[in-house]
Amino acid sequence: MGWVLSKATKDGVEASVAKYDGEWNLEQAAKSPLTADLGLVVKTKAKHAAISAKLKKPFHFKDDVLIVQYELNFQVMRFQLKV
Repeated sequence: MGWVLSKATKDGVEASVAKYDGEWNLEQAAKSPLTADLGLVVKTKAKHAAISAKLKKPFHFKDDVLIVQYELNFQVMRFQLKV
């Protein structure tokens, strides 16, 4: 799936927190019971993050219901300190 990082900004807040500038990576979870099961992992601490993917075909809400399913997996993030 072609993931796209958001270029949106939040209205009514300071410029330093208005951007969705968190970084993502596609990788296996730290504690994954499934082999080769990949997911989107947020790689930056204390950042707002937004990502999207284009649907393969247009979705019309007239007669159908759109259900979005996702799973959260909290894991310990390890950061390298740059000195």
